[in-house]
Amino acid sequence: MKEVTSEQLDIIENAPAEEDSKAEKTSKAKSAKKAESKKKDAQNEMMDALEKVRQEERAKLEALQAREREKTRQMVEKERAKLEAELEKEIRALEAQ
Repeated sequence: MKEVTSEQLDIIENAPAEEDSKAEKTSKAKSAKKAESKKKDAQNEMMDALEKVRQEERAKLEALQAREREKTRQMVEKERAKLEAELEKEIRALEAQ
């Protein structure tokens, strides 16, 4: 029968521990990758939400600017009509003289 040395015995006894250690490291690496992936997904969701808010705010601003332009246009039109009426009165007054 072949005699087993203490070094060989240590190797045989430590082999399962090394395999467990490798499996544990692999498991930790997978967990770290999953955590990183979840973090990136959360960041992407946050960026998407921020982009949506930015687009909504831009749309609100554009609508407000359009309303302001329309108000300004109406005020200018009203003032123009008023001035035209005054001018028409002055023309009639001058023609009557």
